[in-house]
Amino acid sequence: MVTKERVSSLIDPDPINGHVLNHMFGSTVDQMEIINKLVVNGRNLTGMDAKIYLRESYLEDYGIAILDETLNPECSPLALVAMNPKEDLPTLGPMYRRMHQYRLFKVYDHYKLTLLEFMDLPRAVIEYMVEELGELAASTHPTPPT
Repeated sequence: MVTKERVSSLIDPDPINGHVLNHMFGSTVDQMEIINKLVVNGRNLTGMDAKIYLRESYLEDYGIAILDETLNPECSPLALVAMNPKEDLPTLGPMYRRMHQYRLFKVYDHYKLTLLEFMDLPRAVIEYMVEELGELAASTHPTPPT
C-alpha cells in the first residue's frame, strides 16, 4: 500500500541522491569521469562483462546502491538485478501518486468524482484540483508553531 510515509521514505529529501524520479537526480554526477573510467577499465571486457560493469557503475556512481561488501555488509549477491527502493518506479509512478492524492485529499467528497473519473481528467485539471485541495487542507489544519 502506498502511504505518504512510504513515499516520503523512498524519495530521499536530498534531491541529488534521492529517488530516480526526482528531477535533480544525478545532476552532480560527472559523466565524463564515468566515461573515462569505463574506457580505462573496460578495454578487455567481453560483451557480458561490459554490461555488468556498466550496471555496477550506474548503481555506484549515482548512489543507488553500494556494492562494495566492505562498505555495505548487507550487500546482496543479486544487487545488480534486485529492485532498489530508489528505482521503485511502479509504486512511485504518476498513477499511484494520483490514487494516493485522490484518497488523501478526499476528491470524491469535494468534487463527487469517482477514482476512474478523476484519473480520466486532463493532467492540468488534476494538478489544479490537487493544488486547491492541498491549500484547503493546509488552511483547515494549519501546522502548529514550533
